[in-house]
Amino acid sequence: MPHFNKEQCLDYKDAFVALSGIWNTLSVAANQAFTPLQLQEVRALCKVQEMDRKEPEIDDLVKVLAEILETGTLEEVMEKTYDLQVQSPSLRCVLHVLQLEAVFSTGSSPRNCDCLLTAGGIEVGNFECKKAGSAKVEVSSQQRKNLKINKSILLELENYELESPLLLSIHGLSATIFKIVKYEDIWVGAKACDPVLLPEQPEEFEHFLSEHLQRLMNLLHQYDVYGRNVVRQVTRAKFRKKAVEDDEEDQGSQSVMESLEWENVVLRTPTKPAKSTLGIVKRIRDEADAQ
Repeated sequence: MPHFNKEQCLDYKDAFVALSGIWNTLSVAANQAFTPLQLQEVRALCKVQEMDRKEPEIDDLVKVLAEILETGTLEEVMEKTYDLQVQSPSLRCVLHVLQLEAVFSTGSSPRNCDCLLTAGGIEVGNFECKKAGSAKVEVSSQQRKNLKINKSILLELENYELESPLLLSIHGLSATIFKIVKYEDIWVGAKACDPVLLPEQPEEFEHFLSEHLQRLMNLLHQYDVYGRNVVRQVTRAKFRKKAVEDDEEDQGSQSVMESLEWENVVLRTPTKPAKSTLGIVKRIRDEADAQ
């Protein structure tokens, strides 16, 4: 039986992505079908400038923690984060992230599983995860699968006038951050910013502080903003749907009313004496008997 070579299947997987109407800019082979100018344009479309934003308050925090690392230990850095939670309430979100077990663990990596991103009661994105030891070809296959899944989700999001959120393709403790946008008559998947890498060893923590913490916090902020927008758009869509349904019910009621023979209907109101009403009813009955 011939040996199955995954490397030789990548061209076919690229073809399946293309047949889905997606240009995968993470694939060198796919990029060869387009001009350098087109590649530059789509990368600019997917680029999220806010991901490179620098918050002065976080920069100051990084300096404080980096000074501790120069002569101290990682445990002392963690103790400092708990002290700062009381001293600097505005930094609590950042400090909580630093205290996550995933950041301070050594040799850890996510399980081989899919992660579902939901907001406002709807599915807005799918993340794919591969273990740190996974082969590069498996990670590439995962990225292609992720693009197709998220493009399908995006078609549903259009019903709510929503764009693609920032999406993740996770390999070990590294996350490629990308976005899917419409370009001319196709969809394009391209990186939104540089990747986020969590430290695996204690000695890597200083590099994480200086190079990746800001980007990670910007990512969380983007999800917060996007989630709030999803809730607004979903609520608006449900309200509009309800208004349409109510209008359809009113139209149905109106058609029923129009079919009634109002000349033979008597409405009794307090302004009409009972005697005159009975007289009208008697006249209608007499006319009916005569017919």
